[in-house]
Amino acid sequence: MNRLFLTIATALYFIGLNAQDISQWRGPNRDGIYNETGLMKSWPDNGPKLIWHFDDLGEGHTSAAVTSEGVFTSGMKDGKGYIYAFDLKGNLKWKKEYGPEWTESHFGVRSTPLVIKDKLYFLSSFGNLFCLSTKDGATIWSVDTFKEYGGRNITWGITENLLYDGSILYCTPGGRNAAMIAVNRITGKLIWKSNGNGEKSAYCSPLLIKLAGRKLIVTRMENSIEGFDAAYGKMLWHYDFTTEPYVHPNRLTQMVSYIALQDTAWEELC
Repeated sequence: MNRLFLTIATALYFIGLNAQDISQWRGPNRDGIYNETGLMKSWPDNGPKLIWHFDDLGEGHTSAAVTSEGVFTSGMKDGKGYIYAFDLKGNLKWKKEYGPEWTESHFGVRSTPLVIKDKLYFLSSFGNLFCLSTKDGATIWSVDTFKEYGGRNITWGITENLLYDGSILYCTPGGRNAAMIAVNRITGKLIWKSNGNGEKSAYCSPLLIKLAGRKLIVTRMENSIEGFDAAYGKMLWHYDFTTEPYVHPNRLTQMVSYIALQDTAWEELC
């Protein structure tokens, strides 16, 4: 069933007031908290006015990345994944096929594009990591993380929203010798790889934790939560954590708080 993509008047209004060049999953801190002010506290009786819509995105579980330049999202049609770029008036600027997507169960795209100024980053359910030009969708670089780093798929396909910090892009292929990698987001070249516990990835997107002395990458793996030194990739600690049934929803904010409460001071773990 085709997904319906809607952009409403209030959203466009605040985009105009707070034009941004970077957009990522769940906002600036990946926690679902946004910094806009002056938002409506209730909808009008007849609901917000519909400005535009697009009815042919295909299937998926993605959301939209919105910047001052446009709206970027993804979808699957006939087993192929596509990135779509619209201007803020809803006109389709370009559409780019990037390869196969998930058709075995819960069909469609899993991840939301990460947009940083003139570049868009994305990870497919088959571990294909790529960087596109936001201007026209041209491929700047791409990496098959399964072939290059021994990544392994999981029951319902790789599900990860990419994390960045400055010029570094972080990704979780779940390989035995490369559970997590960091690449230069301009070139795609490897900066470090870490085997962690050698576990597969989970249906989770990593968080960047800033401490007084260093930065950490914290993410959920197959059977544990792991903390990595963001600069060098060394696994600093892990915390065994399994679920029944065997699914790993993205609950890292709650999990990080839980670990901090259950253990000694957070800094001592690092």
